[in-house]
Amino acid sequence: DDNDKHLTDHHETGHTDIFSWGVADRSGSIRIPRETATRGCGYFEDRRPGS
Repeated sequence: DDNDKHLTDHHETGHTDIFSWGVADRSGSIRIPRETATRGCGYFEDRRPGS
């Protein structure tokens, strides 16, 4: 319930109320590693609190 208090929008964390994604983007809600984007397969990193 207090996950929003753990994120301060500093130090490579995104806004808690906006969904975003990107390749090698550590500020987004979902980060897609470069290798995954290049190969077309792999994993996504869910960076949202409580994920």
